[in-house]
Amino acid sequence: MKTKDDILTAAAVVILFLTAIINWNFYSWLILAAIILLLLGWYARRE
Repeated sequence: MKTKDDILTAAAVVILFLTAIINWNFYSWLILAAIILLLLGWYARRE
């Protein structure tokens, strides 16, 4: 389970860096929400 936690942490760090450089509009927020939902679904999935 440690590898899933490491991947999720790395994704969170990448998202934080991207939020600092993106000029936000409506579609950027939709893409960010979609990425977060995909990551949450992947993390919560049963093996």
